[in-house]
Amino acid sequence: MNRIVITVCVSIIVLLSNMNTGSSCLCKTPTIEKSFRNSDIVFIGKVKSIKIENNGREGAMESERQTTVFIVTEIFEGRYTKTITTKIQTIGALCDGYKFKKNKKYLVYAKRKKFDYFDVEICSRTKPMKLVKQDEIEKLRRLKKESRTST
Repeated sequence: MNRIVITVCVSIIVLLSNMNTGSSCLCKTPTIEKSFRNSDIVFIGKVKSIKIENNGREGAMESERQTTVFIVTEIFEGRYTKTITTKIQTIGALCDGYKFKKNKKYLVYAKRKKFDYFDVEICSRTKPMKLVKQDEIEKLRRLKKESRTST
């Protein structure tokens, strides 16, 4: 019995540590089509800068805001702009938003929250480009083409 419990615990730890978001959130990844339709902007971009502000405490947990500026290299959904800014609010270890790393390239699915910035949810299809399969890029290009011809 103890052996089964230990095996289950180890399996859960391995599963959580191998998630591509770097968090312990369990997410059901939406399809490419659903993610595309539910995003205000979908793009490939390289992180130019990150600013982290500590907002103090939200209840019993630390709260911080991460503002990330991307240099856009390709856009699939939304209006083209040379740079895009995302902001996420994180509270403790909760599943609040995707944390980016400077100088890394990402495929980003984001929703407009305010006039000047976008929010990237932890359970979106957002991920580092090194984890993106070519099929996803090709599908996004087709969806972009289809959405332009249908409007």
